[in-house]
Amino acid sequence: MIKPTILIILSLFCTSIDAARKTYGDLEVTRLVKVIDGDTIKVDIDYIHPLLGDARNVRVYGVNTPEIRTRDYDEKVKGRKAKSFVIQELEGSKILLKDVSADKYFRILAEVFYKKNKGVSGEFGKYKNLTKELIKNGYGVEYYGGRK
Repeated sequence: MIKPTILIILSLFCTSIDAARKTYGDLEVTRLVKVIDGDTIKVDIDYIHPLLGDARNVRVYGVNTPEIRTRDYDEKVKGRKAKSFVIQELEGSKILLKDVSADKYFRILAEVFYKKNKGVSGEFGKYKNLTKELIKNGYGVEYYGGRK
């Protein structure tokens, strides 16, 4: 039987894991493969070892969007709108993953920054933070792990 003091210490440690999140720098995305939902994308990153796979799932750090795979119709509709927003923002954009780490499902967990192509000139604008854009436009809420 585990003593109550050990359980308390473990629960304190588990709730503060995010505050000490170990990160491994930044990665430049080669290609957006697919937008899975509002807070998960699939990307190619050239210099990741092929053993780990070419197309990698990335969980957007700091935000939670409504689920698409749910029986709740209203949530599904909101989830599809969030996904459409991410597609609109990321397609044709340069994408940078900052403060990369791994989440509990071994996906890449990172802050996603992007800058959109301005059109004919081939120039790109300033980088935007996808988390902040999702929240600002009402497609997601702040989320740093733990219970939703």
